[in-house]
Amino acid sequence: MYEGKEGVKVFPDGGRIDILPHSIHIWCKFDEKVTSYCNWLLINVYQMGQDSSFTSS
Repeated sequence: MYEGKEGVKVFPDGGRIDILPHSIHIWCKFDEKVTSYCNWLLINVYQMGQDSSFTSS
């Protein structure tokens, strides 16, 4: 928890990613590392991609 809320803050180079139960707030430039991490979150944490409606590049 942070600031009294469920979630976590991740600090990649030059920015921040706020991960909450129902949202992701990305405050940094998308590079390969950030994109890969967000794709992992969407698939493994938010359980998107269980069908063919979500594809990653």
